[in-house]
Amino acid sequence: MARGTVLDEGDSQAESPTKPSKARGDEPRHDQSGQPDDSRSANPRSQRGKVDPRLQARRRNVARAAGRRRLIITASIAGVALLALALIAVAKSSLFNVESVVVSGASKVDPSEVRVASGIELGQALIDVNPKEVAARVQAVPWIASARVDRQLMSRVEIEVIEHTPAMVLPTAARLVLVSEEGWQLEIVGEKPDSMLPVFGVVESGVPGQRISEGGAAVLALAAAIPPQLDGEIEAIRLENQELFVDLMVGGRARIGNADQLDVKLSALNTVINRINVECIDTVDVRVPHAPTVSRITEFFSAKEPGVGNERC
Repeated sequence: MARGTVLDEGDSQAESPTKPSKARGDEPRHDQSGQPDDSRSANPRSQRGKVDPRLQARRRNVARAAGRRRLIITASIAGVALLALALIAVAKSSLFNVESVVVSGASKVDPSEVRVASGIELGQALIDVNPKEVAARVQAVPWIASARVDRQLMSRVEIEVIEHTPAMVLPTAARLVLVSEEGWQLEIVGEKPDSMLPVFGVVESGVPGQRISEGGAAVLALAAAIPPQLDGEIEAIRLENQELFVDLMVGGRARIGNADQLDVKLSALNTVINRINVECIDTVDVRVPHAPTVSRITEFFSAKEPGVGNERC
């Protein structure tokens, strides 16, 4: 019987060569087909140039969306421009030409004069009528204080005017000129209306549409400030050496001075006239309204008896 050597399991393990164990992360990976995946074994530097396909798809989608937005904006602008051109073409057509110009509110001025001043021609395109420019041209008419211009859809233009209110007449070199409350010269007149006070010491140009002089403006301000209590007490207004005076119906005159505090000065004048003896008044000075002064005229004439003087005033 052959002698055999029996090795136990411990000895066999001791004598077998020791193999290094692989780390879990060093085990080769396989793709879905079972083939080894060599992507991890490639050079790390080569991995940096590659882009995730999902990121590439996202970038393509963003670029497409931006392109669609630009297309929509461009199409919208083009549509608006085409619509505007179409509207202008329709507005310029004969369907919207001016067929009539209607003037209202004119009594001192002939409506035909307003139409001529407007510069609007029948047959011109309604869109070419600029309301502000037309109103400015109409207001250049001396009697017109303000104007409003409206374009109507039915090829009609309406002009509504408000005329100046005449306040007084001022002398010119030869005649009289009617003046508005705002100080505009309106028109030359032959005589003064009975309701207006005569004025002396002022000479205006007499050109309708021009402003009155500085002196004329002071006279106009004084006339406008006269209270109802003095309506029957003042006979005329004068300007002497740039000072205002009023002639009194009772005789004499009142010295007003400059055009400051006219209301207070005229109130003082009314008080003086109603409180003193108005006979033989020479001048009532109200330049300082809280301290008015009165000077009188004193005349002496010879009596029938020699050597006796009788005081008249």
